[in-house]
Amino acid sequence: MKKAKRRRPAASKRHRALRAKPAARASQTAGPGGSRATPYLIIKHAARAVDFYRNAFDAIEVVRLEGADGRIAHCEIKIGDASILLADEWEGVGATSPSALGGSPVIIHLEVNDVDAIAKRAIEAGAKVIFPVQDQFYGERAGRLQDPFGHLWLLSTKIESVPAREMHQRERSWFKENADQ
Repeated sequence: MKKAKRRRPAASKRHRALRAKPAARASQTAGPGGSRATPYLIIKHAARAVDFYRNAFDAIEVVRLEGADGRIAHCEIKIGDASILLADEWEGVGATSPSALGGSPVIIHLEVNDVDAIAKRAIEAGAKVIFPVQDQFYGERAGRLQDPFGHLWLLSTKIESVPAREMHQRERSWFKENADQ
């Protein structure tokens, strides 16, 4: 007796699209200039934050739009080539700052030419050290700071290119050495 073949139900259009090759999906989401993500920070006292970012990271203010009450409704700053958007905390529109939430789960990774100098300036401007700047197994000199407004920053400078195999070996060693900390 011959076994009957089980047929899978036909996949829906949505399911087929989700299984599409990543390059095909990426082309559907990319705009004319390509895709990019830009952090949009919500900050209690955003004007003071702009001053902090200027002092700590040499930020340049590109545009600022203020509401009738003087709060920043939208602001763009540039740190090197990186754009960062920010606005004041605003009840009723879902714009809640880390201070209202008890912290931020997001870390902004900022690659700089001299991590030690930038970290020092940020700390002098009021940032708190979470992890001090030091050489990392993955080929960067890096440290983590929290700005006075609750946002977390991972500052780094590339110091060497580490091949994937060696990086995995270094990672295992690092975890063994730091397992009890």
